[in-house]
Amino acid sequence: MQHGTFDITIAGGGMVGATLAVALAKLNQELSTPLSIAVIEAATPEKKLAAGHDGRSVALSYGSQCIFNSLGLWEELAAQAVPINTIHVSDRGRFGVTRFHASKQNVSALGYVVPAQQINRVLTQAMSALSDVEVIAPAKLVALESDNKQQLTISHDQLSQQLSTRLLIGADGSLSTVRKLLNIETTHWDYQQQALVANIHLQRDHRNTAYERFTPSGPVALLPLPEQQAALVWTLPKAQIEEYMGLSDAQFLVRLQALFGYRLGRFMGVSRRMTYPLHMLKAKQQIRPGCLLIGNAAHTLHPIAAQGLNLGLRDVSTLVTLLREHCLHLPDSSLKSSALLLEKYNKQRRLDQYMTMGFTDLLVRVFLHQLLPVTLGRNIGLLAFDLLPQANHYLARQTMGLLGATPLKGEANVAA
Repeated sequence: MQHGTFDITIAGGGMVGATLAVALAKLNQELSTPLSIAVIEAATPEKKLAAGHDGRSVALSYGSQCIFNSLGLWEELAAQAVPINTIHVSDRGRFGVTRFHASKQNVSALGYVVPAQQINRVLTQAMSALSDVEVIAPAKLVALESDNKQQLTISHDQLSQQLSTRLLIGADGSLSTVRKLLNIETTHWDYQQQALVANIHLQRDHRNTAYERFTPSGPVALLPLPEQQAALVWTLPKAQIEEYMGLSDAQFLVRLQALFGYRLGRFMGVSRRMTYPLHMLKAKQQIRPGCLLIGNAAHTLHPIAAQGLNLGLRDVSTLVTLLREHCLHLPDSSLKSSALLLEKYNKQRRLDQYMTMGFTDLLVRVFLHQLLPVTLGRNIGLLAFDLLPQANHYLARQTMGLLGATPLKGEANVAA
């Protein structure tokens, strides 16, 4: 049996957990007494890097791009990133439409579309290269006891290992083991929908425009990709998903074309289709003494408006900013008393999380209703956001992840 003692232990080395590890290592460069950091991860870096092709794409907000840029990761991510210069939102068969333009928000892009595989590769390599972060993999957390420190039991290479840590951070996803071991209850809502994702070959250039088109069956999103392609995220009722997955490529494109229209010309081809279920989850508590939940472990969102990962990255940004303030004010960078730190985090993140989760859930519910008063109201709302500059600016900043976020040191400033 092995033993280890750390200041901070991150459970989960996915996109949010790995970003946090890189950010903490960067913070250590400023501290006279660096923090000792561990990451408990289910897959080894070699296995993650050798994983098969993942055709999914991720829409990173402008705010998330700033976070990655401040960590020195954006240059490598940018090699495969496609900027979103315009967002076009519409309600199929109705008059409502809203458009957002990067030029009107004084930014180079509203966001970027990056292959999920590229983000995972860059983060995995960056985390593996950190000399002051111990990555324990393949490993899983199996028991947790709280004392002056958090006492962890993990299974690592089929052996039991004991760790102790001053601060345990659960970044281990919607099915969070940390959350379960802490007996934290959740608010959960199954949307009875699944997301169908694929890449679509286009007849016309997308001109760096992202489309969100609401239909009676659910929203259809098309995000710009290289080589005249677009990443499709099509939300469908569970009862219909098997039918749509069983269609031939030609039949599938006919259905999609009928819903989306011809703004991008004819749809010329489709890649392999994948699906995943959609639900909303929120932990009723995100902090416990010496423990914190972030990312999907704390909040899982519907993919509408592409806010999920971006919200988790803002969790990281706020946490590291508060840790910097906390550690720089203590001579030994001590985390012996983290209660005040966690309370500050909880307070600072509450509004952003509440607004973002409420915003995405409201979009899902409002655009599923086909009653005339509801459809009339939402279309008037879409037009209002398109025609009123202040309203458009506010909603654009929400979409870009610039409301309620605490910037990391070195992030670009954006005009309010």
